[in-house]
Amino acid sequence: MTTNPCAVLSVEEEQNILARIHDPRIPSAEVNVRDFGAVGDGVTLDTQAIQRAIAYLHRQGGGRVIVPAGRYLTGSLALLSHINLHLDSPQSVLLFTTETTEAHYPLAFGHWECSPLWNYRALIYACDAQNIALTGRGVLDGQASDGVWWHWTHQIEHAWSTSARNLQRPASLRLREMNLNGVPVAERRFGDGHYLRPMFIQTLRCQNVLLEGVTLRNSPMWQVNPVMCRNVTIRRMTLRSHGHNNDGVDPESCCDVLIEDNLFDSGDDCIAIKSGRDRDGREANIPCENIIIRNNRFADGHGGIALGSEMSGGIRNVFAVGNEFDSPALTYPLRLKANALRGGVIENIWLRHSRVKRVRDAVVHATMNYAEGVYGSHLPRFRNIVIEDLEASGGEYGLFIEGLAQSPIEGLVLKDIRITDVDHPLHAAHWGSGVKMENVTINGLAYPRPVQLFIRGLPQVGDYLRAIAQLPGDDEAVLHYSWWLGKTAEGPMTPLGEGDILALTPTMAGRFVRCRVNHGEMSLLSKPWLIQPEGSIDLASGNSVNAGILRARGVIEEESGAECITRFELAQMIIRLWGLQYQPSNGVVIQDIAPDSVWYPGIAALIQRGMMALVQGKFLPDRPIRREEAATVAMMSCGVSYRNASTMLQSTFTDGRILRDIYLTNAQRAVAFGFMRCDEEGRFRPRRYLRRHEALEMLLAIGHFMGDQDAPQRQVKPLR
Repeated sequence: MTTNPCAVLSVEEEQNILARIHDPRIPSAEVNVRDFGAVGDGVTLDTQAIQRAIAYLHRQGGGRVIVPAGRYLTGSLALLSHINLHLDSPQSVLLFTTETTEAHYPLAFGHWECSPLWNYRALIYACDAQNIALTGRGVLDGQASDGVWWHWTHQIEHAWSTSARNLQRPASLRLREMNLNGVPVAERRFGDGHYLRPMFIQTLRCQNVLLEGVTLRNSPMWQVNPVMCRNVTIRRMTLRSHGHNNDGVDPESCCDVLIEDNLFDSGDDCIAIKSGRDRDGREANIPCENIIIRNNRFADGHGGIALGSEMSGGIRNVFAVGNEFDSPALTYPLRLKANALRGGVIENIWLRHSRVKRVRDAVVHATMNYAEGVYGSHLPRFRNIVIEDLEASGGEYGLFIEGLAQSPIEGLVLKDIRITDVDHPLHAAHWGSGVKMENVTINGLAYPRPVQLFIRGLPQVGDYLRAIAQLPGDDEAVLHYSWWLGKTAEGPMTPLGEGDILALTPTMAGRFVRCRVNHGEMSLLSKPWLIQPEGSIDLASGNSVNAGILRARGVIEEESGAECITRFELAQMIIRLWGLQYQPSNGVVIQDIAPDSVWYPGIAALIQRGMMALVQGKFLPDRPIRREEAATVAMMSCGVSYRNASTMLQSTFTDGRILRDIYLTNAQRAVAFGFMRCDEEGRFRPRRYLRRHEALEMLLAIGHFMGDQDAPQRQVKPLR
């Protein structure tokens, strides 16, 4: 049963949550770590001295453990009840040792990517404690780097980065299997030799937690991870860590959390709200709820405020207000992510008064196709989500919001949104009931309006074209289609007829056809398509871009299209499809393509965007391309960034075991989105070379997936 959002999403309910959140009550007693033997010279190991100070004051009833100016080399530290570990000076630095063994990071119960286990203890750790704090003006330096902690994993920031070995992959796969099979937590023992990196700060089953003022940098893994805690405040922290999976703050299955006035500059999501993963999360069934996120500043990161993807226990009652996002390296300021393997519900979310000055990919990005996407039997749900008073500029997308056909988004409200200077205004898929758009403008155009106008069919005499468009937020709307014919692509056009289907007659050959869809005063105009004489399109050659991206399946014979396609031929098609333009300032050098070639700028643009790759500086234009590589080409060239959508660890293909790392992820997604296909026995055949007709079908599917989303903001001449 859907919850009424008005009953939950109110300023009064937000104030009720805030009234329950308070700082921990800690006695006024103090001790200094130097009085317990801490040296602070950056060389002497001070772990035991600091831990002795914490234990002593805990036995005395609690208080502040003062860390004065100095550089204190330490291993993992455990906070105990009624203790505030206070870094007294900006020169108070905790340096965590680079000797990454159980001797310094002993085995302890914890969570790793939302799965319970025994692993390296977090650098700052607490379990079953109450009234604990980490405060001050000092710095905690995890000292992680490319040679310490971070090299244990292989995060794919660039889709073609395939050479590094993923040391943690076997253990992460094993932990995933233990989760899905219900293996008791006591038997999930990792640590030395398993390469599962520890969290920086992890508090488990604690009450009344305060983290305030300190700076974190160079974290091995997630930076702040409260798990199953109640009454948590994270205030005025600086979180700077650009390593692999360096999320900023990840509250997991917590209740009553305040995150305010922090600065995030992260190598992954800045804030990611979570609630357990897969079977573990569903059986625990502890949602993350009653979260206030206000007045934070976000620089680099994958997501600014992210909900998911480990959310099997659900996320609800999240209020984000007055946050500022400003970085060309920030992928998604506002992000929701889920899939059908993990399941869970995201509901009662109110994101308001957000200011986005710079962004890379999408201002709002919500998807149920994250990681495993449709591959699972636990459908996620998004419902009662309000995004209000949002101002943003730049990026690839304004709003990218998609559910699943089996699980449409319900109760979505988009209100008072102003987005400018984006490449694609809106991607909308599977919006269900209760969707409202009020005072929404993107690139100067008001919404709701028709979007994603697809033209299906072959543009040659004797065939039919069919138009399909959407009106997001109103699936019942009646859209009106009209067809127009002109002598040139951009010149005057005359009306052909009404309706969503157009038959192409001999008199139209050599002319350009367009479709317009209208809803009230709102309209959308398609790209112009050149109509070819009957039977004149040679699909096997790929010479016609219209043919290549409009329809291949069922038109060409296997014999005429069975030959392998070369990297150069595939590049030509993609360049035509997207009209790519090279930016010389980026300095791409291709050793085996003549600089004066007409195709050099387009191929250089492909390389810049990660759609295709150089091999030791060479493009290898005459080499055929394998299907596993083609899947990455498809995912990177479909106009939607899936680079940060997490790596799939297991395949559903019968021959998936021979797929490698990022190729596996992109192959699974390419099939899920209909860009490529398996055979009847479920084989993907990754090492087989891509055939010409397969390449055309792939580009056809990409074109249909994207539709004509760039049309709304393009300046076009009026039809007359």
